[in-house]
Order: sequence, then structure tokens, then C-alpha cells
Amino acid sequence: MSTQHAALGARLTAPRLTLAQFDIIAQIGAAEGQSQKELADRLVVTQGNVTQLLQKLEKRRLVARPPDGRCNRLQLTSAGRRLRDALVPGQERAIAQLFAALTDEELEMLSRLLRKIGRMERGGSTEEGPSARKEDNHE
Repeated sequence: MSTQHAALGARLTAPRLTLAQFDIIAQIGAAEGQSQKELADRLVVTQGNVTQLLQKLEKRRLVARPPDGRCNRLQLTSAGRRLRDALVPGQERAIAQLFAALTDEELEMLSRLLRKIGRMERGGSTEEGPSARKEDNHE
């Protein structure tokens, strides 16, 4: 386990969050009002997995899923926002420190590779052509 990963794990111990639950809170906080499907797509996990995680966070009153037509729009509760505000800045600093070791060229290469993996996960093309860039911009 990396030092950065261990540090995040330590920060999540007090609020009793798993890394997956932290990801859910961070992603909802970054784009409140998204649907469960949009969240699952963003996290590259199944909707069933997201539903289970949301149920646990909802029981803890960290997340709300008010219905909006045929889907649920995800929101953090005030307790969820406080938790996100307490945890996310430290995680962002840790990530910035981790990536500081990479050159701009290496960061661009990493970004291209991660987009390629994301396209493959969604069943799309692995090529870098115009349709791939269109898929990347859709996210």
C-alpha cells in the first residue's frame, strides 16, 4: 500500500468510510444533481454497486436521493457536505503531491492512457481518433 493510500485510509477511519464511500461522497459533492446512472458511469462501476453504496450512505444521512421523474437526483445532506469539506481538500493535496513527480509530458501520457481505459470499459474504441475525443468530452 502506498504512503498516500495509507494516509487516505487513516483519514477515513474516524468517519468510518470505505474508500468507495469516500469516492461516492466526493463525486456527488463535485456534481450535485447527477443521476445514479451518471454517477456509476463516472466511477466506472455498476449501477447495482452504486445503489448499495448509496443505501448505506443514505442510512447515515450523508446522501439524499430525491426522485426527479423516473430517476433519483443525488445530493449531499448538510452532514455529507461537512464530511466532504473535511476530507476532500486533504485528498486533493495528497494527489497533487503524488503527481508533482511527473513531467507535463508524462501527465499527458497518463491522461491519454486513462481515457483509453475508460473507453474500453464503456465498450468504446481504444483509438485516439475524433470519435474517441468526442467520447472523452462527453464525460
